[in-house]
Amino acid sequence: MSEAQATTSQAERVIRRTFINRTYTSAGVSIALSGLLAALVYQLVEKFRLLLLENLNKLASLSSEILLIGAGVLVLFILFVMVALATLILDWIPKLHVPLGLIFLAWIGFAMIGGLILSPLFYVAGYGLILKAFLATGAIFTATAFLGSLLGIDLTQWGGQILSILTGLVLMGVVNLFLRSEWIEMAWMYGGLVLWIVVAVYAHQLLEKLPLPSAEEIERGGLTRLSLGASLLFYIMFYAIFLRLIFIALSQQKSRRRR
Repeated sequence: MSEAQATTSQAERVIRRTFINRTYTSAGVSIALSGLLAALVYQLVEKFRLLLLENLNKLASLSSEILLIGAGVLVLFILFVMVALATLILDWIPKLHVPLGLIFLAWIGFAMIGGLILSPLFYVAGYGLILKAFLATGAIFTATAFLGSLLGIDLTQWGGQILSILTGLVLMGVVNLFLRSEWIEMAWMYGGLVLWIVVAVYAHQLLEKLPLPSAEEIERGGLTRLSLGASLLFYIMFYAIFLRLIFIALSQQKSRRRR
């Protein structure tokens, strides 16, 4: 290898490492913002809980089952839209057709929407369980980063198959809102946890292969665009694993109460 090639290779490694560090930092900040917003919304709702209960009593004639199904469908729909949006952004970022401001707004929007979705969990799971699940998710996510580097299998070649299974998993959750099958629920929770861990490993490996912007594009903010866009997918994967851990813990608590 010539000296010029060695210099170019070294520069690419530095840019790649900068991109990966920015992606992890952006994802971490958005994850933390969602958690803080969820806690803030919970505290605000608690302060006005009596007023809310008075209004909710007017809806007593509605079936709680219908409300539960509606809420579940809404959450799944929002999560699916978020995944689709993040995938669309990542697809267009390398072409630099997406303004940096729009990427930043999407990044902030994910954090805000996620916080609103997560806030009701404090009523169901409580601070203790949520904190444990959050720390456990952080540990799992860190482990997937190391696994992605050490694993001898290149999962980036299986992106289409992983996306197909992921789509099937979302449909399984929607269908089971109506069927209420315990077996499907178990497959959805535990199978989904394993699948999202695989997706996280896939994403860590993908960071090492995404095409990097040119020097001219980097000067126009191309690296920041790519980092923010990639962080959206890591945000989704983190909270997908987090929610699975919450659901599994609540299911186990329910089973113990039955005994």
